Amino acid sequence: MSQGLYFQNLTSQTVWLNFSYYDSSCGSSDPWWKEGWWGIATGQSIQIWNINLTTVNQYVYFEAEFGPDVTVWGGDYGPTMITDNGFGQCEANDSGCNRQIGYQQIDFGGMLGLTVQLGPKAGQVQLIPTYPHSDHSDHSDHSDHSDGGWFGS
Repeated sequence: MSQGLYFQNLTSQTVWLNFSYYDSSCGSSDPWWKEGWWGIATGQSIQIWNINLTTVNQYVYFEAEFGPDVTVWGGDYGPTMITDNGFGQCEANDSGCNRQIGYQQIDFGGMLGLTVQLGPKAGQVQLIPTYPHSDHSDHSDHSDHSDGGWFGS
């Protein structure tokens, strides 16, 4: 994979994903955009953000679930209000939202692209980075958290 943000589902169920990223057009008090849902079938990999990650804020946040209100990959960032229907709106805009979630943070500082693998166990995440310089491009051992690795349970 090259530039951009990808998510790959390694579980035995469809995963539903939403994420939030910095967007200055949302205003200075809460400059974040939230968007969802992407359905990712078992074994599928999808690109949700086609951008050189070195050109944007180094943090994004995501939450993923097996179904409505069945959060499997959540976290301590937020809380934020979302809806079970498709959405794309500024973080401070809660219109149409009916439930609160917490996000996991991803820090892709210095990465050109990133694949976030969900699974194979519920709650497990592995980060597979792509760097702009060839000296970082081959990561056969992803256990070092500075270059990707497992977090979650």
